[in-house]
Amino acid sequence: MKSVISDNKIIPFLPCYKRTSQLHETKVSDLKTVYGCNGYAVYDYIENEIFRTGNHSLYWCKNMLCRVADYWALSPEEVEKIVEYCIQVDLFNAELYTKYHILTSAEIRQQYNNAGFFMAVNS
Repeated sequence: MKSVISDNKIIPFLPCYKRTSQLHETKVSDLKTVYGCNGYAVYDYIENEIFRTGNHSLYWCKNMLCRVADYWALSPEEVEKIVEYCIQVDLFNAELYTKYHILTSAEIRQQYNNAGFFMAVNS
């Protein structure tokens, strides 16, 4: 199995099929239309954080909000609006966010399931 070292942990490579297709998804296109490149940058950062941590979700808290805002030189308010929009258009699951402040989606979980299958076949 191929792997990469990240934050002193060895994590397996995830297949990158979504990287090439998500730019053509209506929800992502609408996000970019409403919030421009900042919208896509925030969404992509959060999605990458989800995968970087080796999980299928991300606990959304003030610390994470400030990290994203700082990384992209945006105000926390702008980042919060973008995340709220992502929830509104179902890029992130509204129910899990409301109950647990977790950012994830069926698509993200499916990508993890596909990655598990990919890794099992290629190990």
